[in-house]
Amino acid sequence: GCGVTNGSTTSTTSNNGTLDAAATRLATERVMVLGAVLLLIGTMGFYHIPGMVVRDETSSDDDDPAKEVRNHMIDSFYCAAITLTTVGFGDICPGETPFYGKIFLIFFSLSGVG
Repeated sequence: GCGVTNGSTTSTTSNNGTLDAAATRLATERVMVLGAVLLLIGTMGFYHIPGMVVRDETSSDDDDPAKEVRNHMIDSFYCAAITLTTVGFGDICPGETPFYGKIFLIFFSLSGVG
């Protein structure tokens, strides 16, 4: 019968509501994980491809290599986040970017989570 099992009534509405909530939570978790993975890939790409993030000459007064690496990593994360979110402040000029850097930017920009 329609909604009747072994003489007891079952509510399909509450089951569908629970399933919908679980599916929404799973979809949200997947998007967050995908976004984090893409940010990590983007940060590593910007960090390791020469010319993608230019060293800031104004902070050259102290020669601490650890601080320089940290600042470069922060700049790389910033560029990845700006590119992935399609904000695009114009920080990257195509003329300064090597060919494989341009290819990286194309694929990274197209992978944006929308």
